[in-house]
Amino acid sequence: MHNLLEQLGREVVCEQSIDEPGKRQFLMDASEIYDVLADNTGTGAVLGISLDISKINEWFLNERAFGGMHNLLFLKFYKSSSIKDQTEMHLPRGLDYLPRKLRLLHWDAFPMTSLPMSFRPEFLVVINIRESQLEKLWEGTQVS
Repeated sequence: MHNLLEQLGREVVCEQSIDEPGKRQFLMDASEIYDVLADNTGTGAVLGISLDISKINEWFLNERAFGGMHNLLFLKFYKSSSIKDQTEMHLPRGLDYLPRKLRLLHWDAFPMTSLPMSFRPEFLVVINIRESQLEKLWEGTQVS
């Protein structure tokens, strides 16, 4: 029964915007998530992203990948497989922006040494960054 409800939920979300996934409330399909992030087509309608990064080989994202998603509440990039070195997510110019409304930031194998300087985690409740390159929360001094 659980699988049927999950499938129904996915179908309902897909019907929100069949041709433009960046206008949906939730993104769960790896290829659609990549298209939205790589092309910067995410909008304020996106509330959550859930991606099993162990199902991707190599991604290149630009620094404004989350730029239009100012209402994003949860971002979950997780690894369901324990095989190391299978997934590579590249941010060649870093990451300039994460939405301030984020409640959950779960990013396994986070590829940067710090979070974006502009990130104001005032609503953040959960942060989980396993197997990451993170050395410090952000560069420089945060201004309130």
